[in-house]
Amino acid sequence: MSKVQIFLIPTWEGGMILTWIRELLTLVGHLALVVGFYKSSKAEMAE
Repeated sequence: MSKVQIFLIPTWEGGMILTWIRELLTLVGHLALVVGFYKSSKAEMAE
């Protein structure tokens, strides 16, 4: 199932909101990793 399909299915349908939340958490986790890596690499350059 693609991410687009998940967004199209109403979140009130049983279990779908859980799938949506899990996708959102995964996305947030990846963003946090990217931001953390970016900040650490910038800090190393500044030294």
